[in-house]
Order: sequence, then C-alpha cells, then structure tokens
Amino acid sequence: MKVLIFCSAVIPAAGIAVELLTRKSYGKLPSGTLYVPAVCRVCWHIISLALAMMGILPTDLSMKSRQTLWVLMALCVALIEIPTWMSRRYRAAVVKDTLYVTPYWGKKRALPLSQISRVWRSTRHEALNICTEGKLFCRIPGICVGYKEFRRMLEERGLLPCWK
Repeated sequence: MKVLIFCSAVIPAAGIAVELLTRKSYGKLPSGTLYVPAVCRVCWHIISLALAMMGILPTDLSMKSRQTLWVLMALCVALIEIPTWMSRRYRAAVVKDTLYVTPYWGKKRALPLSQISRVWRSTRHEALNICTEGKLFCRIPGICVGYKEFRRMLEERGLLPCWK
C-alpha cells in the first residue's frame, strides 16, 4: 500500500516538473498548430497531487477503511493523470491544405481539407467534430491554443456555419 501512495504522489509531482521544464519548447511550434496548453495540464496535476496528499493525511479510520480510501484515492489520481499525460501528445496542424492530427492515442493521421464532409460543434464539450465520408475523423477540443483561428479558417472555407 505504501508503494501505491508513493506513486500516487510522485506521478503528479513529476508531471508538474516536466511541464515547468519543457514549457519553452512550445514556442517553437509552427503557426496553425493546435495543442492543449501546459497551464491546463499543470492545474490537472495539482488537483491529482492534492488528492494524493489527502490520502497521506492521518485519519481516525480503521486500517481496512484506510486501505479502501487509499485504493479509491489512487484510482481517482489515475483517472486524472492518464488523460493529462496523454494530452501532451495531442497536436493538430493545417499545413497547406491538409489537416494533420496526432491524437491522444494512436497514429498520426492526415486529411485533405477538401475531403471534409461535415463539421459541427459539440455544445456539450465545446469541441469541433470533423467527419469524412460519414465517419468521425477527429475532435478538436475547444481548450486548444489556436482553436478560434482554426474555427475561423473553417468558416472562411465554408466548412462550418458561422456563429458567435
């Protein structure tokens, strides 16, 4: 159990350190590249670190209840940390007339903008859903840096209805 608690506290702390040490490398990305900002990931790491610290605090619970608390805490930390670390990988870029997407999970994909059949905004998640040939190609989260410019570019090309 001590290893579980240790890992639950070290992983978010390591994430904060990685974000702070690599934050200058994002300035080298070409214009037109969308990515999840490091500030969001740091906030998510801080939240999971706070959860891990709550598991370390002494309580008046029995040992069995305390172990259950540790397992639930580690599960919550994992459910926050896994997507947070995966979001470091996400990139979307428009180069010439091709959309390149590196998703959270999987291989990098390319789609010519002329093959986009439908684009709609998911109001629940504030994301752009891009379809080709009736299948969902990718989702562009609204939290990405460059999201508004990307949405404006799609509106100018007539792929997305205008809205405010």
